[in-house]
Amino acid sequence: MIDSSAPWVSVGAVPGSVGVSQARVPAAGAPAPVNGWGYGGLPYGGYVATENRSLTIPGGFVAECGPAERNLGFSFDKVENGPAESFNFAMCVTEVQPGSWAERSGIEAGCIILRVNGEDVSAMSTEQLREKLQYTRPFSLFLQRPGVGWAPAVERNMQDDEEGDFTATAKKIHQDYVADVSVSKALVQLAPSVMNMFPLAFLLFSLALFVLPSYLVWYVGEDVNARMWFPHITRLVLILPAVYIITYIAHVIKRAPSRFFVSVSLIGSCVMLLVISDLILLEAYEKGPMFASENDCMSWGEKREMQNQWELARTYYANCMDQMAKEEKIPFASAVADLRIQDCPNYANISAVHPDWAYLESMETTQFCGGWCTASPPLWTKTKVQDACAPVVSEIINDKIVWSLKQVCVYAVFALLVTAALLITLPALLQKYGIQW
Repeated sequence: MIDSSAPWVSVGAVPGSVGVSQARVPAAGAPAPVNGWGYGGLPYGGYVATENRSLTIPGGFVAECGPAERNLGFSFDKVENGPAESFNFAMCVTEVQPGSWAERSGIEAGCIILRVNGEDVSAMSTEQLREKLQYTRPFSLFLQRPGVGWAPAVERNMQDDEEGDFTATAKKIHQDYVADVSVSKALVQLAPSVMNMFPLAFLLFSLALFVLPSYLVWYVGEDVNARMWFPHITRLVLILPAVYIITYIAHVIKRAPSRFFVSVSLIGSCVMLLVISDLILLEAYEKGPMFASENDCMSWGEKREMQNQWELARTYYANCMDQMAKEEKIPFASAVADLRIQDCPNYANISAVHPDWAYLESMETTQFCGGWCTASPPLWTKTKVQDACAPVVSEIINDKIVWSLKQVCVYAVFALLVTAALLITLPALLQKYGIQW
């Protein structure tokens, strides 16, 4: 029926959609709407309103969700398709988890979500619909099954189109939409081979992330000065490779990421490296200046005890050289020039009683220092020495131990922040791909 007050004509329902109410389109020569809405008061891509959509939309059905249901078990995405001058939008189900509420309700991949609790979803974003489904209980979904066809609101001029052209246009839109649904579904589904690679990929990721700081901690701890003066806790980092292997086995058995083992591997590694390096750094900051002081050898007990051990070794060496000089009938100076403390006949038994002598020997032979608090001639090596050993130890602590462990601390803090952010954002990403977390 033509309204004399406005240049509009009435158009019947879209073919294949029984019971769809009539929409109004402009007559020939009438100006087209410019407010962003289609003819008949419908948004582009919207569905024509009906009183009972489950009866008027082909393949339409209702899925009811009770108040106690928590895991819906399906994911969806908004698909956009249509000609250049008018786009169509639909909220499409992309994946359904086996045994979930969605599967029991008859929802399958490719279904179109039309309404939730009677509210049209065409104007909603994916995030808005996901939030509504997450926090609303109970609710009812009205959906359309895949492959049946869908009925977008198509505006046309009755004086310009013929019945055959309209049917062909609707069929083409439907075919294009179905193709886009398959593409969208492929984008959000992971192939089984990808998940099979996850255990090995995470193992390599963990090793690449923590192998260098773990090696630095172990390398510092194996230094003779660190073993002598600092707590023996650096070898605890050898636990980390075992943790990564256990995590790998757990992922292989579960065939999916494990929240517990991923958190232990990443957060646990950061915390262990940070705690170990920080404890040794505190000791190094305290003892470094004490070793550096050449004038104070008595106020700090550990330094004073090492000086006493060196004096015992010097006394034993002097007595030994005096006895050997008398036995060999050579001058004392010649014996001291040719022989060292380890050349004494009973040195092995005496040095076993004084284990600190081995440390003093390693300092003379590797760092070329003599004496402890003050520089003195060497007792174990014939190589020329210049400095006392205590200040040399202070330089080693500052240049090797402190510098290396500072790097480990900074790296551990940075890795902790990154992994914490990763673990916060990871569940949403995995849920998008339908992966249990």
